[in-house]
Formats: sequence, C-alpha cells, structure tokens
Amino acid sequence: MTDRSEYSTGPGSASASRSGKADLEESLHRAQQGVIDAEVRVSRRAVLAGFRERLLTVPDTLVAGDFLTLVDLPTLHMAVIIAAAGVADGCDLQVYDPRRKTLRIACHRGFSQTFLDYFATVDATVASACGAALDTGDPVMIDDVTASPIFAGKPTLQVMLDAGSRAVHSYPLRDDHGGVMGVLSLHYRSVGRHPGQERLAWATERAMARFTAMSSPPVALPPADTAELRPS
Repeated sequence: MTDRSEYSTGPGSASASRSGKADLEESLHRAQQGVIDAEVRVSRRAVLAGFRERLLTVPDTLVAGDFLTLVDLPTLHMAVIIAAAGVADGCDLQVYDPRRKTLRIACHRGFSQTFLDYFATVDATVASACGAALDTGDPVMIDDVTASPIFAGKPTLQVMLDAGSRAVHSYPLRDDHGGVMGVLSLHYRSVGRHPGQERLAWATERAMARFTAMSSPPVALPPADTAELRPS
C-alpha cells in the first residue's frame, strides 16, 4: 500500500515553494544588478580615461558639453578630483545632506583613512574650513592651518597636520537657485595661495549645477570607486 504522505502538497509545502522561488528571484536580481554595476564602472573608467589629460590641464573641461553629456553624478565627482590633481596636493569633495544639515565626503584624493574617518561627516559646528564654509556660505581661505583661529586649540589641527595639510581652501558649491550642493576643499603641503584654484572651484560649481538642472530624477547607481583615482 502506497504511503500518500510522501506525495503531500499541503500548505507547508506550498509556502516552502513560494519561499524558494522568492529566494531564486532575489539571487537572479542581485546577479543582474552586479552585471549592471560592473558595466557602469567600466563606462565611468572609459569616460575618465578619455578626458583625463584635458581635466588635468583645463578645469573648464568640467563644464564642456561633450563631457557633461557623457557622465553621471559619481563620474562627475571623480572628474572633479582628477582636475584638482593639477591644482592641489589633495582634495575632497563633500555633498550636502539638507535633512541632516551635514556634509559627507563623496570623493577624495591624497588622504589617509584616519583623515577620511575623522571628516567623514561634518556639520557647521566642526572646527574645519569646510564647516566654516557651510556655516558662512563663503569661501574659507586658510593659508596656514597653524595660524588659523578656526583650528587653534582644536583637535582638528593635529588631524590636518598628520595628513600633511598646511593650507586648505574650501569653496561652498551652490546650484542655480542658491541652494547648497556641497563643498570643495583643496589641500596643500605648503602654506599660501596657489594658482588655478579659483577657476577649478568655479568650474566645479557650474558643472554640478548644470548636471543637477539637466538630470532626471535620481536612479540607484553604484558609488564612485575612489581607488580608481589613486596615483599609479
């Protein structure tokens, strides 16, 4: 006599079947997204490679039509850092979170992990050039961090010195309506002002403003791979 229990298709079996199907669909979705992310990263590298020399020598490349039509926002962030390599010893580009009223590092070059961890998220109360730029809405030009009242007696001074930053110039970035998009900070191993930084700051602001104005609602894209920006 056949034991019908081994052919059971009761509620428990149906639930397990649905769960298994859902797991399979989720796995397929992750695999497909992984392929898409990989293709996006390859595309970003190709765009940046094609424009690298222009970005290093002509910051206005950031606002060129042939460049802006090819990039997404993370690629634009990386392009800013590449352009900054022709002007400064180090650079960090922060984006503004209006809900939290904080700045977050989106892309960077030339810093240790200690520095990046310390300044990962900054608000207007943090003793820093970028915090002051966010607070005042004006560029903050610190030609010598050891002589600046912003850093005097604050733990951020040692963090800056440990990172090799003797001068830092931070520029608030605004969209066409005056809204804050972020802050661009240029760091130098020597004190004083340095040529080219004003033009780079202008081009960065205009590029980000134009991109924001002409872009459609945001889609989920993989984050920028800052490892691509490390000197070879």
